[in-house]
Amino acid sequence: MTETGVASISTRIESLDFVRGAALFGILLMNINGMGHGPAYDNPTIAGGDTGINLWTWLIINIGFEGTQRALFSMLFGAGVILLSSRLEAVGRTDGGDIFFRRNLWLIGFGLINSWLLMWGGDILYYYGITALFLYAFRNLSGRTLLALGVGALLLGAAWSAIDTQRLLNLHDEAQVAEQVVPAARTEEQTKTIEKWEEKSRDGPTPAVYAELRKDNTASYASALVTRAGRIKHAQSWYLYRYFFDIFGMMMLGMAFFRLGLLTLEVRTRTYAGMVAGRYASMRMTDLFIDNLIVVQRKWVDAFEAGAGGLGLSRGLGHG
Repeated sequence: MTETGVASISTRIESLDFVRGAALFGILLMNINGMGHGPAYDNPTIAGGDTGINLWTWLIINIGFEGTQRALFSMLFGAGVILLSSRLEAVGRTDGGDIFFRRNLWLIGFGLINSWLLMWGGDILYYYGITALFLYAFRNLSGRTLLALGVGALLLGAAWSAIDTQRLLNLHDEAQVAEQVVPAARTEEQTKTIEKWEEKSRDGPTPAVYAELRKDNTASYASALVTRAGRIKHAQSWYLYRYFFDIFGMMMLGMAFFRLGLLTLEVRTRTYAGMVAGRYASMRMTDLFIDNLIVVQRKWVDAFEAGAGGLGLSRGLGHG
């Protein structure tokens, strides 16, 4: 691959515009369920939608598309870092850094408004704005170096996820052992382990808590803000550094792909085909595994097999 040049400041790059437009529709597709049913984004049993066509829809979206649109947007954002800075430098502007940082500080501000005033739980602007502040120093690196840094960041994020997953599996095993003990003979620690696993495996509020949340969220604007404040605060602190490597890594890949001509249609078609095949072969199996765990642990195997026509995913993969 050869590194791409940068189009003039007035030239549109149609491939980027097309992918950006496709990603916008994809983001809408991914968020429709969350807009209507909140926690059901991850677990449809919380708010219905776990039978028939509703279950099919949830499975197709989560196995086929989950994470893809966010990744596209993150990569396009990274490409935009090089595009903006290079075009400003090409016309002799010396305030490119000021423009870049001001834009992203505004993005952080809009993200805060989106979350705290509009109370949108799916805001991404805040995270993009903060992460972007770390990108500017890397804008002049070669495509291969950016690619290596992006992959390295994603591997760090993957390692963190692997540790979290192992801890969850250990908790599952400990809970299974504790459940073999009759309730009257269980220690306090065993009881807490079972309760903790039930909470983790539910992956969302109980029906009673969900009903209360709906009531509080629809009572008034002030009530909704008080109800959501804790979650927003947690998301904009914990989630920011927990998923920093995910966002940063994808943005770095976007910078690398732009440098290498992948985002401007400067490589062979078979390269794109190979990337698509490799991506789905390696990553979709992870989603199949996770969604199967949801199916098994939530104990709606019968509904799954009836609604999905018995895809055979409910056997052999889950733990318990």
